[in-house]
This record gives sequence, C-alpha cells and structure tokens, in this order.
Amino acid sequence: MVDDLELGRLVKTHGLRQAAVLGDDLLRVRWQIGLSGIVHGLEKNAFAGLGYSVIRATAACLGLAACGILPFLAAPLGEARILWGVSAFAAILAQACFTREARLPLWSALFFPVGIAVLCFAIIRSMLLALCRGQVEWRGTSYPLSLLRRPRRDPDARP
Repeated sequence: MVDDLELGRLVKTHGLRQAAVLGDDLLRVRWQIGLSGIVHGLEKNAFAGLGYSVIRATAACLGLAACGILPFLAAPLGEARILWGVSAFAAILAQACFTREARLPLWSALFFPVGIAVLCFAIIRSMLLALCRGQVEWRGTSYPLSLLRRPRRDPDARP
C-alpha cells in the first residue's frame, strides 16, 4: 500500500545506499485538490504507513496533537502560558522554514495547527475505515487487512 516506504525498507534491509535529488524544477504534480481530496488521498496510506497498528495510529495522533495543537490551545491559559507561547511560536517558525523550502506562501505556516488537526482526522478516518471494512480499497481493488498485516519472512516477498 505504501510502496515508497516499502522500497526504502527493502533498500535498508539489503544494506544498499540511496540518495535523494531535488527535481522540483523538472516536474510538477498536483497531489490532491481541496481538503476533502487530501483526506481521501490519505485514506489508503495513513493507516498503512503506521503498519496497520491501532496503537501506532493512536500514538501518532496524540504526539501530533501534543506538538502541533496543544501549544496553541494552552498558550493563552495558565501560568505556563509563556512556555506554551514559545512552543507555539517555535512550531510556526519550523513550519515557515518548511513552507519556504517548499516554495509555498509564507502565510500558510500560520495554519500549521489546522493542518495537524486535518492530518490527525485523516489518520483516524483511515484506521476506522480499514478496521470497519476489514480491508483497504485502492484503485478498484480490495486488499484484506489479514493479508496486509501478515508478517513477511522474506524481505523480497510481496504481500
């Protein structure tokens, strides 16, 4: 389901080396259109990227919320508001560095906590859909979770 992560795992398993090259001036791809497109696009990948583990998905959402949402909610409250405010500012600053590198508008960094909330929603939705359906659907094909979760003994084996 997450072929790019699996490729990286295979490279590492076999002790091979890899490199990344920035090619943004060579190619342009529109990933998804609109908020619902982003959430739908993460439907097959979010839970898969976390190994189809409810514990990992829950931990990821809690960690993302703690780092990307909580500082913004807690900043105006309590005696630790300066610490929370600094944490929120650091999160926005880090996101601003990313947006600059990605050639996105700098103002979009201000929506970092909203983006984290959408990502958490997408992870939870991906997990619930997979668990309720008992499968992951992708490009008109259904893949049972029992097959996707099966441990692989041979690193070259394909599910």
